Amino acid sequence: MVTFLATLFVVLIIALAGSYAWVSISQTITNEMVFDPPDDPPQQPDQRTLTVRKIIDGEHSDPNRRFPITVRIDDEIYHIELRDGEREVFDVLPGSTYSVTENPVPRGYTVRYANRSGTIPLNHNIVATVVNTYNEIPEMGSLAISKRVEGSGGDRNKRFNFNVTIGAIRYRITLAHGEQYVITDIPVGTWYRVTEQNYSSEGYTTTSTGTSGNIVNGRQTAAFINTRGALTNEEMEDDSGWPNPRMGWVNPITGGDTPVWIWLIVIALALIGLRIAIFYGKKRK
Repeated sequence: MVTFLATLFVVLIIALAGSYAWVSISQTITNEMVFDPPDDPPQQPDQRTLTVRKIIDGEHSDPNRRFPITVRIDDEIYHIELRDGEREVFDVLPGSTYSVTENPVPRGYTVRYANRSGTIPLNHNIVATVVNTYNEIPEMGSLAISKRVEGSGGDRNKRFNFNVTIGAIRYRITLAHGEQYVITDIPVGTWYRVTEQNYSSEGYTTTSTGTSGNIVNGRQTAAFINTRGALTNEEMEDDSGWPNPRMGWVNPITGGDTPVWIWLIVIALALIGLRIAIFYGKKRK
């Protein structure tokens, strides 16, 4: 009996010791899991790329010309220049927003885009393409419509109505004495016509020049003069260079009076001719 009790006591002692050891081991493992930092930091999302490429088409375009392009990625702005066939690559993160703009667009070129702006996706890269097309620049001219009012009864404050046709485009304008209306950037060779409303019922006669034709390189003038009553001496002697249809010139020739010596020669020749006529008249008698 004593032996049994002694054996039972030893077993209990061993069991208690084992339980304490298990609790200690478990507590140690728990402490390590709570307080020890992880070995590796969290991984960043995969990077993507944004490629900006340049294409130029159209005859007579300049393959060596560099085009200014502004690239915006989130809050960052980049200024680049690309020639035909060149490209620029940017490393970006998925979810970033971007935009691509060519500014300024060179004269004679038009621009179009593919994938001009958007958000960088998670699963693929983006190629933004900027395409310039060259259109040959035509020569340009201009057309001026001028107005003068003359005569003792002419109203220089009155406004006169005009219809202007340039190609398929029509204008309506009004002009008073001394005014001029200029239309610019008209392709050379374009047909035009300018007509004025009829004011004959108000006592005006109208003379004009250059009222129709084809635009040339430079400036053409359609000049109109409305006259009511007799011309004044000042109007008859006007040599200001203003387009004057009455004189038959778009830009009348101007100058000073005829030199006196020319008039003396003319008078001398007339006298000689008169003497010859008198001489032959007497001889016939």
